[in-house]
Amino acid sequence: MRFTELTVIAAALFIGLNAAAVIVPGEPNGGEPYLFDIYNQLYGTSFTGTDDPNFLALQTGWETITLDDDVESISFDALWRQSFLEDNIGYYTQSNSKITLNMTQVLGPFDNTGPNQGQGFITADPVTVDATGLGTIGFYDHAVLPDDDSVFFNWFSEAHLNDGQFQTTPGETHVLILETGFADTYLLCFEDLPYDFIVDGEAKQQNIGDQDFQDILVQITLNRAVIPEPSSLILLGMGIATVAYRKIRARS
Repeated sequence: MRFTELTVIAAALFIGLNAAAVIVPGEPNGGEPYLFDIYNQLYGTSFTGTDDPNFLALQTGWETITLDDDVESISFDALWRQSFLEDNIGYYTQSNSKITLNMTQVLGPFDNTGPNQGQGFITADPVTVDATGLGTIGFYDHAVLPDDDSVFFNWFSEAHLNDGQFQTTPGETHVLILETGFADTYLLCFEDLPYDFIVDGEAKQQNIGDQDFQDILVQITLNRAVIPEPSSLILLGMGIATVAYRKIRARS
């Protein structure tokens, strides 16, 4: 799904929990596009910089989403990828068992081969999942080093769940949830490396952590049950009454 214009919508009808502070995305490595520039390409906006106040105002501050009862399903649509890691996107719910999270993969793996090769627009089809009984959900990226699946990160939308991973400082945010200007539609922006990630360069070690939040962008849409308008219900009732009347006349 690609949008070319920004529309105005009413306030969202569901709640984001554990709100986080506004984050200014960092400068990408290697001349990659900034998050605000990618957003402009996706939605036809004209933000001028990563610290543009209007762009930063798109951040919901949510770490999780509590779904209303009328949300029947959620559509996941991967739009953009700018990563050398293999990304696997999904959602999670809290669990009462010894395993703290129930993780469900929805999209991926995305790597640098085939139709989903980065960098830039992704051509994968959207995936829709049943939202019945989900309640409160968060989102994650299982990011794996290519050719070595023993090296990976699990980045969660709740910052405290990211603690303790390789070179990760406590409380690192790795998922931003942005408004898109379309009802019940949001953009998940993932950062798939620790804020400080030291690697061996040509002449010395270098830090390639950039906090740019454009490693993979996934649009989610909450699909709500369609409730008939009162006028439609009246017409339906009239139709049923007419059929019943005709049956009675036919019998008499």
